[in-house]
Amino acid sequence: MSSWSHPDTHNCRDHIAIQHDQWDVQMTRLVDAYLDYRSRDSRDGFPTSVQSAISPEADEEPPEYPPGTIVNIELVDMFTRWRATLIARQGHLYRNENLLYHGYIDCSPVYPAIAISLCTLAAF
Repeated sequence: MSSWSHPDTHNCRDHIAIQHDQWDVQMTRLVDAYLDYRSRDSRDGFPTSVQSAISPEADEEPPEYPPGTIVNIELVDMFTRWRATLIARQGHLYRNENLLYHGYIDCSPVYPAIAISLCTLAAF
């Protein structure tokens, strides 16, 4: 491994500003995805689940997914944790838009890795 690397000229404030700008670009679409999620309310305060999340099988050849599909993301709910693939809907531009449609949110604006369910967040 080489000891040479590019120095990062950004400070903490710069990194936060970049993330803020990335969230800001997505915000209108995220609000729409959240409202769509909430519109599927099952009359108990929680939206009905979407059945387009699939668990990957080890022996299967990965199929072609539409753009924006999040493959093998770790999902965290109140009492469980698992990996799944969330199929993107037509018209979704951002991964977090796809997550919100399925009832999850991530803390990264660009590269989601672990998503927490909105139902879990609503409980707290």
